[in-house]
Amino acid sequence: GRVQLEQALTSFTQLGLAGRAREARHNLACLANLQGRHDAALAMSDISSAEALRCGDWMHAHIEATACDALVGLGRADEAVQRVRRAIEETPGKDRGDYDLRLALGRAELADGRLDEAEASLRHALGLLERGGRPDDPLLFEALAEVLRRRGNTADADTAAARGRAAPQPGRSSSEETLRWRLKALQAGVELQAVRLRYGRIAAERARLSAQLE
Repeated sequence: GRVQLEQALTSFTQLGLAGRAREARHNLACLANLQGRHDAALAMSDISSAEALRCGDWMHAHIEATACDALVGLGRADEAVQRVRRAIEETPGKDRGDYDLRLALGRAELADGRLDEAEASLRHALGLLERGGRPDDPLLFEALAEVLRRRGNTADADTAAARGRAAPQPGRSSSEETLRWRLKALQAGVELQAVRLRYGRIAAERARLSAQLE
């Protein structure tokens, strides 16, 4: 999967398709986080984030959430908190990525020991999840359960944990399956652009021959 994603990234870069290259790099960053390679995930997210912000790309929110996860994995939770707060302020089209950012913020605040702030951020994320009609997210309820557990509220913590266990689990296999489907879409895009280039060359050759005949 990593090799194919890197090939997709190279292809889209060579074809001048910045948006698709950014998507391929973001998928690589997600995969690196899954594999515990948080430094690599952060480096790729930094490149993609700068590009996305400059272009006003809605993916900026998702890229910043991935960077936040990488920073927490590197033991830099305070930096993650500050970074995701900036992202919440500067990301265009926040409605499309606000849930990811709020969840990332709450988890970073929890990792940094800021229980009050973490609970507020996680409950904000919960409101977004419920208003958006999304399925329950185990990551959200695990974080909420941990906040409540640290506060000594074991009954509510158990309720949140049970709700998280009942939700579809986005574990390693599920996350990798998501990446696999996104990789197929990336590969299809590479193939489509390659076909367009071939037809473009054929059309150019026809025009040249037509001009010679005339």
